[in-house]
Amino acid sequence: MYRISIKAYIAAVYVASLFNSKAKTMLKVRKNWQKNLEGKIERDAKYIWFHCASAGEFEQGKPLIEKFRYEQKDARILVSFFSPSGYEMHKNYKHADIVTYLPWDTPKNAKEFCKIINPEIFILVKYDLWYYHIKEAKNLGAKVFLISGIFRDNHWLFKAGKSFFQVMMQNFSWLFVQDENSKNLLNKKNIQHCSVAGDTRYDRVIEIAETEFKDELIENFSKNSKLLIAGSTWSEDQNILAQVYKNIKQELKFVIVPHELDHKHIKEIQSLFSDSVLYSEASLENIEAAKVLIINKMGVLSRVYRYAHIAYIGGGFGKGIHNTLEAAVYGIPVFFGANFHKFLEAKALINCEAAFSISNSENLLNKIEKLLNNKEYYLKTSKSAQKHVYSQKGIISIIYDKIRDFEN
Repeated sequence: MYRISIKAYIAAVYVASLFNSKAKTMLKVRKNWQKNLEGKIERDAKYIWFHCASAGEFEQGKPLIEKFRYEQKDARILVSFFSPSGYEMHKNYKHADIVTYLPWDTPKNAKEFCKIINPEIFILVKYDLWYYHIKEAKNLGAKVFLISGIFRDNHWLFKAGKSFFQVMMQNFSWLFVQDENSKNLLNKKNIQHCSVAGDTRYDRVIEIAETEFKDELIENFSKNSKLLIAGSTWSEDQNILAQVYKNIKQELKFVIVPHELDHKHIKEIQSLFSDSVLYSEASLENIEAAKVLIINKMGVLSRVYRYAHIAYIGGGFGKGIHNTLEAAVYGIPVFFGANFHKFLEAKALINCEAAFSISNSENLLNKIEKLLNNKEYYLKTSKSAQKHVYSQKGIISIIYDKIRDFEN
């Protein structure tokens, strides 16, 4: 059944590529993958292999990659991506010896890929579990691990059949999951080689927050003003933010960092905020007088949040919210839409009264004004956000030490 599903998926991508540019790219980047990989590989070396679906999962894996690089300076590290966007963002990542695409998960591809890289350790991040690559890595003697895993009742593996699930899980040396619910579900399925380690993103956002960063444009923009920074926004988020901007009574400047940076999307935001300035067109002279800044630059959001008084995280009116921890680590109140229930970190922030889910612009406006009008309430919320994030510090060391136990 799994092999049939993979074939059907690949066929669907081929069909979609006729009219969808992303599907076309997925096919294009996987052409001649063997030749490309063999040209990068160091013969007779054993690799520590990390696999990430895309950029978000890479952020979860990155602290562990860098822990291996720091502790084992002679180790060879390979990072594979499934999505073109993740690869493009991190293809020049300095702590990996090789960054590559994962080929389609067929028996032939998996056998060739694993034979070329000769993995010593294979670490998968969160959920991108490709059976044939996992199986081949294990067959070659690699220790296989999952980090930041989440399992729910409706996880696809639970629907794939008891025998397939058991075979898949037995390929892993250990599974590090994010919460007790995931561990309990695995235990009920007779999977005992697992433990609750938490979400590795906590260590990552703390590292980013504690790394010095300055942006003169944003500093000039925020001079004598408080900022609401809205990150990874989509159309629904921007419509709500535009209404808040029109109706808010307090002095509050807006920074919009959209999820999509294409020309069409930027124009859409500019039409909502007529007095906005684009980051790429801003200067130290013209930015201070602006009221809305649109950041059309990739890869800066997690650092830019440090300038915020309040943060808004996009995606909550679509498939799901984006990274809330990137903002919360700076000790600021966090807002997002209603679709957050699958995100453990968001629920944790709500439970400690550091974050708020909103349903419409009026709801968001009322809560923002309450924070701005009540300093004591604002400080309490802000402290709760930072306290929660720092309470989770140290996850990477726990995972690394456990993995090393399997090496010895």
